[in-house]
Amino acid sequence: MSQPKITEQTQRSKINPPVFYSSAILIFIIVAFAAIFPEQADKQLSALQSGIFANAS
Repeated sequence: MSQPKITEQTQRSKINPPVFYSSAILIFIIVAFAAIFPEQADKQLSALQSGIFANAS
């Protein structure tokens, strides 16, 4: 009797391309905005943080 061939498949993590690429683009835009306009970014991101903190708790 011959043994069946057992092929070992590595389980690769699967990403959702639309979610991955849209997140990467959004992160790039935020970092570029903060690098180019640091004062405005500080004001905007502080306001965003305050809004999230006030509404999430």
